[in-house]
Amino acid sequence: MFYKYVENEWKKGNVSVGMSADSSDKKVYIEARGFAQIALSFLSHDERQKLGKLSRASAKHSPMCPSH
Repeated sequence: MFYKYVENEWKKGNVSVGMSADSSDKKVYIEARGFAQIALSFLSHDERQKLGKLSRASAKHSPMCPSH
């Protein structure tokens, strides 16, 4: 229920998603402000991972990410 809200806030730039550079660490770190911060506490583990995958895919298409 809250996932779509958090995803939309991420697209607006109101939610930051971070992941460890260590590929064995699967934790997704999420920061937000306002209501989005409250909504984060209702996300399941799978929803956090889904948001991490979305963020990772977006970063791969960023002009700041070197192509391999």
